[in-house]
Amino acid sequence: MNRKLSGIFLYEKIDGKIVPVCFEDCSKEKQEEFMNSLDLEGLKNLARMLAETVKELGDMFDLVRESQCP
Repeated sequence: MNRKLSGIFLYEKIDGKIVPVCFEDCSKEKQEEFMNSLDLEGLKNLARMLAETVKELGDMFDLVRESQCP
């Protein structure tokens, strides 16, 4: 399923076609390949973009995780 939540699109071969797929919906292998291609600043940007997506979803649906930390 391609939910397009983060807006971070990679190209992945699916059923013989190259299609844009959001990072979080890509295969683990494609995610690993992409992350291995990034330098430190690229990894930081990826983390910030994914964090922003999590925050937006939490705000949108008023989600709060039960505390697992002090």
